[in-house]
Amino acid sequence: MSRLAEDMAAVETRIPKQTLENWKDELSDWMHPSAFRERTNHICYSIPRKVFFRQAGLTFLRDAWIGGRVADALPSDFVRLAPTGTKMPARESLSTPLPGQG
Repeated sequence: MSRLAEDMAAVETRIPKQTLENWKDELSDWMHPSAFRERTNHICYSIPRKVFFRQAGLTFLRDAWIGGRVADALPSDFVRLAPTGTKMPARESLSTPLPGQG
């Protein structure tokens, strides 16, 4: 099953907790700003409005959406959603290569 089909199947009425955790984990990995924004858009646009605005626990998607746009506006080489439980901003951008990527 393709990632789009999995995403669409997950959001028909309510997004399962495991799907939310998978999305959080995926968006917590460092990515190029355009890839981060594309994936965030893909997730957000696959969620019906009635689910997006009524289901609790989707704040991380709003943070990711904003983070993707900020990373595009500022000089950033990488961006990610900060992992849950860390004491740092909800989103980070990085303008220098990660170890092993430069």
